[in-house]
Amino acid sequence: MSTITRCLAATRRTTYLAASLALVGFFGACSEVPTSSSSDASGPILAKKGGGGKPPQCDAFPALTITLRSLLNPLDALRDDGKGSYKQGEGNGSLGAHLSGNGNLMFWPSQNGVPDREVEVTTTAFSDPTTDRIFTNSHVNPSGDNACGLAGMVDGSGSAVLEVELDSDGIVRYGKLCNGDPDDGNRVTTFRSGNTWTISGSSGRHCQNLSKRKGKPSLSQVGTAGEFSMTLVAS
Repeated sequence: MSTITRCLAATRRTTYLAASLALVGFFGACSEVPTSSSSDASGPILAKKGGGGKPPQCDAFPALTITLRSLLNPLDALRDDGKGSYKQGEGNGSLGAHLSGNGNLMFWPSQNGVPDREVEVTTTAFSDPTTDRIFTNSHVNPSGDNACGLAGMVDGSGSAVLEVELDSDGIVRYGKLCNGDPDDGNRVTTFRSGNTWTISGSSGRHCQNLSKRKGKPSLSQVGTAGEFSMTLVAS
């Protein structure tokens, strides 16, 4: 092979290699673009953009301060633990108090570890604290976005289902029967004014798994829960 031929072959190999590396770099850079939003427990949950995959996330807020109506009505079904309002990440950092990615309430004293706060719960069959989840779903937001829960509300009134998971076996439901069917007459009312929401309930159902069979639990009503009210302020 002549010197000129060897040089031309080397030049072609160099050009091909450079083009290949550029192509790999292009696709590598594309693969690093995040496909879903993420945040820590105290950070804002941003709207997810783009099509396909999971449904778009809703604009939510980084944190809530939640106040129960304990002092005004000490007989409420949901009351604070005597330490006042609950704030996202307070104490040892375990407390979750925020709007989730779909705009629903997520109030969870033990979300991020061993809790130092709890919520007092009273029904006709139960009176004890819980550190488990208190959350909303199935929102109806007149003139607003039902799919985005509290975050999708315009100023004014709406309604939702609220559920209180008990540390012991059981759950308290406002707006849902123990078997999971709607209980529309007992939904909680929601009201928004700016960055403040009020959630109020009047009659809930205390549900418990009475079956000893393994598999999906079958919940039965064991009691009822009375009224409560809480105020949420976004910060």
